Amino acid sequence: MDWLRGFGGGLLATCGLDSMGPASLDGGREHGLHGRIGRMPASVTRCEVTDQQVIIGGTVRQAALFGETLRLDRTISAEVGGASIRIEDRVTNEGMDPEGHMILYHCNFGWPFLDEGARVVGPGPAPTPRDPPAAAGLDTWAEVHGPVDDYPEQVFVHDVQGPEGRARLENPRLGLVAALSWDASTLPAMFQWKLLRRRQYVMGLEPVNTRAIFGRARARADGELPILAPGETRAYRLTLSVDELA
Repeated sequence: MDWLRGFGGGLLATCGLDSMGPASLDGGREHGLHGRIGRMPASVTRCEVTDQQVIIGGTVRQAALFGETLRLDRTISAEVGGASIRIEDRVTNEGMDPEGHMILYHCNFGWPFLDEGARVVGPGPAPTPRDPPAAAGLDTWAEVHGPVDDYPEQVFVHDVQGPEGRARLENPRLGLVAALSWDASTLPAMFQWKLLRRRQYVMGLEPVNTRAIFGRARARADGELPILAPGETRAYRLTLSVDELA
């Protein structure tokens, strides 16, 4: 549970690079909840500020002797005066062996944006519930009510329709919408984390590179574990924006 103790919340937590979801044992290697990348140190490689835009670049290496050697190169950019942030990632297998690769963009929304009357718009048809608590809330997966004392978390799997993934959290009371868009060719699914509990009030919209929600070992067993060949690079793109609700 180290990830839970170190989870700082915030708008985006990156999960991966070789595992995400529940902890599991795969091929004799232990993989904790949501992987290691969120606790690895980063090196800033680029910083540009002009009258038009801000661009920040960085690199994180996740490596172990006799284990994986993965590198994440990230560029974050935003237009000055704009209302969107663009994230462009490249993940490279620098090792000598094929490596399982899982990445999840854990985008989190809390109060006041998440509030009674808010509503989620997903990237495709009705989602699939993860477990019985989610199945019990399937009819209201898109709806948001105020915080309550006892609320078991609900997690849903959304399949993306079309080449561009899109999801929104709309708040009529504020007259605002938070929107995500991403390249569905490399992020073909989205997890929705719904926790409407008092003092733990959050909605996660989480584009992901595999719909394998039960962790790495289960992903391999089900044939849903993406593999990076030695030297292979995979690119990801995600844009987060805020706009007035029409």
